[in-house]
Amino acid sequence: MMIGEVYFVQAEKGPVKIGFSTDVPRRIGQLQSGMREIMTLLAVMPGDRRTEYFFHQKLRAFRITGEWFHPSSDVLKAAQDASSVGLESVPPDYRPLPEYDPPSGFDDDMKSEARYYCIQIAGHRVGSETIRDLMRRVEKVTGVKLRTIQTIWYAERGIVHADVYRALREAFEAREAVRLERVSRTGNSEPHVYPILGPGRAA
Repeated sequence: MMIGEVYFVQAEKGPVKIGFSTDVPRRIGQLQSGMREIMTLLAVMPGDRRTEYFFHQKLRAFRITGEWFHPSSDVLKAAQDASSVGLESVPPDYRPLPEYDPPSGFDDDMKSEARYYCIQIAGHRVGSETIRDLMRRVEKVTGVKLRTIQTIWYAERGIVHADVYRALREAFEAREAVRLERVSRTGNSEPHVYPILGPGRAA
């Protein structure tokens, strides 16, 4: 999963947006261009989509819509903690995972994340399962066509359409929510599936 920064930005004294970007100044500029209110950066910290997801879940009671939250004391305290202690304010399970080297020519952010989501949704091979069996598992969970999953998995040329990316991300986040709830309940950590498979077509 791509590592960047999680940011808290507030529209004057109004709602707070909690987002993720690999270029926060540029992202803030984009937001400001569409807002009348002055955008104030409250906090920025290292993180990935999991870190962003942690704050979205933790503060979901204050969500207005999407990534925008009421400027409650809890939301502002989370921003303050993120600014002062960074990743120490985030449980280990939501801190950035070790990065991996994507296959040559496959460095587009969205495609890299889509591939990561596929592998995480597929999980570990069981018994005599093949890579194709894992892909079919992803197809069943997400509704994304097998040929599209294969293209993403093997880092073939082409683009990842927004609806495909969204389906993969939503399935991944649902899987993570279940996994993290289980970890919280049992106290036993569960390993992630690291994308050790290269672009070669292993059976």
